[in-house]
Order: sequence, then structure tokens, then C-alpha cells
Amino acid sequence: MIQHIESCFTDINLKINHVNSQTPPITIQSNLFDLDIEKVIASSIIFIHSGDYVDFLKNQKIEDIITKLTTEIETTNNNLSVTNIIIQDELTTVFNKSKVLLEEIFEKCIVFFLNSVSELSKFQYTIIHRNFTFLTSKEERLNELFEYSNTFLLEYLLEESIEYYEHLGVLEKRINDFHQIKPFTKKNILRCKLTFLKYKWKKRQKYNRIFIKENVDINFSKKYIFANEEVDLSKKIKVGEEFYPVFEDWVKKIELHYFEGSDDIDEIYSSPQLISTTDNQLSNDFKLFFTIKFYKDIEKDFSKLESLKSTIKSSRLDKKNKLYYFNNLFSLLIKDGNRGEDTINNYFNEIKGYSNYSQSNNYFIYYKFLDYKLKLVRSKILQNKISTEELENYIRDCEILNNECNKKFEWTYRSFNILYQFDVTDCSIEFMGDNVYFPTSFLLPISITENKLLIANKVEDINDLKYKLIELKNNKYSETLKKQIKENEKKAVEMISLFTAVISFIMGSISGFKFIDNIYDAISFVTIFGLCLSIFLILILKLIRKDNTYNILEFLPIFIIFIILIFVCIQISTENIVSKENLHDELIKLNLLPKDSKPDSN
Repeated sequence: MIQHIESCFTDINLKINHVNSQTPPITIQSNLFDLDIEKVIASSIIFIHSGDYVDFLKNQKIEDIITKLTTEIETTNNNLSVTNIIIQDELTTVFNKSKVLLEEIFEKCIVFFLNSVSELSKFQYTIIHRNFTFLTSKEERLNELFEYSNTFLLEYLLEESIEYYEHLGVLEKRINDFHQIKPFTKKNILRCKLTFLKYKWKKRQKYNRIFIKENVDINFSKKYIFANEEVDLSKKIKVGEEFYPVFEDWVKKIELHYFEGSDDIDEIYSSPQLISTTDNQLSNDFKLFFTIKFYKDIEKDFSKLESLKSTIKSSRLDKKNKLYYFNNLFSLLIKDGNRGEDTINNYFNEIKGYSNYSQSNNYFIYYKFLDYKLKLVRSKILQNKISTEELENYIRDCEILNNECNKKFEWTYRSFNILYQFDVTDCSIEFMGDNVYFPTSFLLPISITENKLLIANKVEDINDLKYKLIELKNNKYSETLKKQIKENEKKAVEMISLFTAVISFIMGSISGFKFIDNIYDAISFVTIFGLCLSIFLILILKLIRKDNTYNILEFLPIFIIFIILIFVCIQISTENIVSKENLHDELIKLNLLPKDSKPDSN
């Protein structure tokens, strides 16, 4: 396209030089210096729909091209200024008419288009479709070129909102209206692109409805009424018979991913074509996509999917396809359920490292890892296998993961266009003899609705864990409080028992002394009475304290001492009584006491 514009200026300058060399000056024809605008328009359309602009932006700077063409225009103007005065005005008028068209093609359309695509390829930048303005030309010949620019820019902004579909409807009407004024040379390419964009929008809307119904039990309307059509999501979404052969492989990928229609899925998997660990020529094609989905969602075999890791890592696949593989591998790893926590942590760190290396804000693995952590914690809580300290650590980890997930998702939401940077070779389709580039490939619009809902649910789950932590802490405090109350009750009973024993000892001793007439009996009485009270007190303490604080065997030596002391006192007392009786008998024999006297107990 750029070469065609340059050749136009080269041609016009050659003709000017030819006219200037004529003597006398010749009479010129009106179209002698007319630029070949139709050729420039045709080449510009091809430049856009073929995707040539992608390589152009990689290899050249827009500023350099503008400078070069400006120089060409100045050279032409200089040549015209030295042309014979008789024909100078006529030449200038003829040239300026073509130059105005050329500048409108180049500056208002091509340069704007290239700048927009270039900006859309930068990080943290998104042209929001609500602020999208259709390019319009007052020149009928330029309408087709401008609508190609509008169509491609709108494809880069593909999203799930209703406003986006309305924009597609407006664009379709514009194309039909302008085609009536001046027929487009390649209108079918525009129809083809618009049909596929509408198909992808409908598929995303239908999947969103299914997801919301299953996860939050909310039913949304399945019909939309737009200005010129009705969209019924209750029916199977199809791309249409006219364009199905064109998009067959991509439609199969979409159907395979979202599993709509079991018959179609059975047909797709009836003759599987899987890549192997020895496949050294991996490409970004359906075979790779199919293999990943087959092992993950049909066979659900982590080992087989994992066996491809070294092959995928060492291949020349673009980073998006590699991340697609790793994300699915991590998702299957968590579903597998037979892997330990350490294994899952290691895989998460590995994939996170690769995402950082490839400069990708991969929120998917953070969401999956967060989901895994939350399920793990809930399981431990149900099994009573987690302490409050462990729960606090898990909650802190979950909050960090949730924050990272939110940051990366917000970046994706603002910069979803970064997804659409696929290689031209892998995202081009042959259509009616033309190579047509689709920047969005077979990707559906990113589901903002689904992901916002999922992430919001995770925030609620984390809050539930916080409430559970408070509950566990309260339970722990309650148990501690109950123990303290029991301890206080035990101490109170112990004090009362001890006090009762002391009082009983004192009162019993006072009343018992009335029947004691010697020191030995007193010692025996106090010892026996004290021993009984001690045994009573120990038994009470033993019944109160069920934690074996008091062991009866520990008091056995004291009991033995008490028994020995009692035995000694009784023996002494007995001997004392016998000796008194003997003394009384001797005193009677000596006639010192009367025969009818009794022994004195004292």
C-alpha cells in the first residue's frame, strides 16, 4: 500500500519533468497528472484485511513513512513551481485534487488506523468501545476503505457488553447503506467478519446465562431485541450455513471448549488427533488445542497432560499457547485430588514464574490457587484439624492471593485487547480467494460478568473464614473460662472441706476430752480422730480433682506413721493400766488399802 502511494508520486514527478522539457509548452490533458487513487484504495484495503499492517508496524515507524511522503509531496510542489507559467496553474489544480484524496486516505484513515492498532498493542491502554467513533469520509470512493478500518478496529475491541453488539449493528447498516451508494469491491469479507463477531458475542452471552444460573440461581432474559434483529439465546448458537465452511475449525474449537451439544462433542472426539512427547514441530493449531482439552476435560488424566510439559516448554509456540497449556495443567492438578499441598504449591510457583517471565498478568492461576486454598481450609475446619494460628495464616495467604487476583483481573479488564495479538499466519482464513486476518482468532469476548462474580464470591468465602476464626477464638476463650470456673469451684470446695475438717477436729477434740483421764489416751484420741479427718479430707479432694492431682498412695507413709503412733499410745496406755492394777493389789496385801477398794484410774 505504501509502495503504491510512493509510486504515484514518482509517476507524477516524471510526468512533470517531461512537460517541463517540452518546447514550446504542450497543452495537457485534464487527467495527465491525476494520481491512481483507485489503485491506492484497493491496495489499502488489502493492506488491512490481509493483516500486512501487523508486520508493517513491527518493522517500520509511522513517523518515518509520514516524513517520507511529506518529502515526496514537497518535491512535487517544487517541480510544479518551476513549470512553465502557462500550464502551472492548470497542473497545480489537477494535482491538488488528487493530493487531497491521497492525504485523506493516508492521514485520516491509514495513519489513524495504524496509530490505533499500535496503541491497542501497548500495555495498560484500551480504547473503550463506548467512546468509539466511526471513521467517515465525504468522498464516496473512500467509504469502503474507511469501513474496513472501522471493522478491524471494532474487532480489536471485542467484548461482551450489549453496547458492543449495538455497534456491530450500526456498522452493518453503514456498510449496506454505503454499498448502495457505491458498490464495495470486497463487501463479502466485511459480512464474513461481522457474522463471526456476532456469533462469538452470542456464544459468550449464552455461556454467561448458563454460568449465572448454575452458580447464583438467577435467570436472565434469553432474548434481545436490537434495531434490526432478534437474538434468541435459548436456541443453539450457529454461525450460519453460508459461513460455517469458512470457520469450521474455529467453531469446533469453541464448541469443544464450551461443550454445547453432546452430539457435536462426540463427533469431534470420534477420531482424536493428539500431539505426543516426541512431536518436535508443534504449531499453534487445532491439534494442540484439542490435545489439551482432551486430556483435561475428557480423560481427566493429569499424568498424560503433564508428560507434554517439556515438549511444550521447549517448543516455539507463542507465549499465549504455552500459558494456555500451563493454566489447564494447573486446573487439572487441583481437580485431580491426589496431589499433596506441597506439590500444588510448587506448581503454582513454577507457573507464576513463567507468567512473570512472559510479562503476562495471568490472573487465572491466582484464582485457581485461591479456590484450592479455600477448599483446603474448609475441609480442615470440618475435620477439626486446624488451630486458630493455622487458620489465621491461611486467611492471610488467601487475602494476598485475592488481592493479586483482583489486580491482574482489573488489568485484564482494562487491557483485554492485549489478548488479541496473535500471529497473522495462525489467525488468517482463506475466503473467496483472499487471505483475511482475524485479530481475535476464535477467542470469545472475555467474560467480565463471570469473572467478577467468581472473584466476588471468593471475597465472601474469605469473610466466612474470618467469622469462623472469631468463632473458634470465642470457643477457645469459653473453654478457658469454663476451666477457670471449675478450678475456682474446686478451690472453693477444697477450702470449705479443709475448714470443715479443722472445725470438726476442734469441736470433736473438746467434746472427746471429757472421757479422757490420762495423757496417753489423749494422744491416742487426737491421733485417731485426726487420721479419720485426714482420710475424709483426702477422699473429698480426690473426688473433686479428677485429674489425679492428689494420689492416695502419696499419703501412705503418713498413714503408717499415724497407725504406728496410735499403736504405741495404746500399748503404753495398756501397760500403764496393768501396772496400776498390780500396784493396787500389792497395797491391799500390805494392808495399806481396804480390800473392797477399787483401783484409781488416775
